[in-house]
Amino acid sequence: MKHQFIIKSLIFFLVFLLAGCLHKKTGIKAPSDLHLELLFYPEKTVITDFFPEFGWQVNFSQPNDYQTAYQIILASSLDKIKKNQGDLWDSGKINSGQSTNVEYRGTTLPSNSTLFWKVRTWNKDQKISPYSDPQIFYSGDLSEVHQTAFYPLEQQEIEPVKVVKKGTGFYFFDFGKAAFGTIKLVFNQVSSDGELEVHLGEALKNENTINNASNSSFRDFHQFHGLPFLTFCIFAICVGSIVK
Repeated sequence: MKHQFIIKSLIFFLVFLLAGCLHKKTGIKAPSDLHLELLFYPEKTVITDFFPEFGWQVNFSQPNDYQTAYQIILASSLDKIKKNQGDLWDSGKINSGQSTNVEYRGTTLPSNSTLFWKVRTWNKDQKISPYSDPQIFYSGDLSEVHQTAFYPLEQQEIEPVKVVKKGTGFYFFDFGKAAFGTIKLVFNQVSSDGELEVHLGEALKNENTINNASNSSFRDFHQFHGLPFLTFCIFAICVGSIVK
């Protein structure tokens, strides 16, 4: 009897384990990488399109599986979207394999509002996925002419990744990348007869020296006299020389 109980328990455990493995193998994951107007971070801008376009990544684990339908809900609050209440739009089940540039078909969007949306999908066997995580976005003034949504310019101050003293009052600064930007110089002391020279460039002639040949990526040369603060365009690498 004891052996039979052990065998039955072992069989039950194996069946339970197999069922779990099969569920993991055939399980349908929620869509991910949601984007609006081709922007993966629409919360960084405002949407002024009356009919914005939605997109997502389908996540089916079975080989050769594909999307056969989707459902999008759009809500006016985080609480409603968490409760799967699309008070602004509930597309219902739409039989389509489209997962990008899906145009909004609900009522007129409210202007200057915080909105939330999410999506779920059906696979080839009509198995339904969980809803995706909600994505937030902000509508602009929808009474104006539509403008293509874009990310605003972001600025970040960074320090040089390399500073080399090449001589008395002569320094080499390497910012580690070639990009448009500005350089900010702050002087603790300013002499009326002080002079600052700045050479800008993208390519190196040799280690710790920019290539300032006429056919190189050398950009500019600046000379300043007695300025306490200044900004100007820089690319990646500069050499500063202070002369008194």
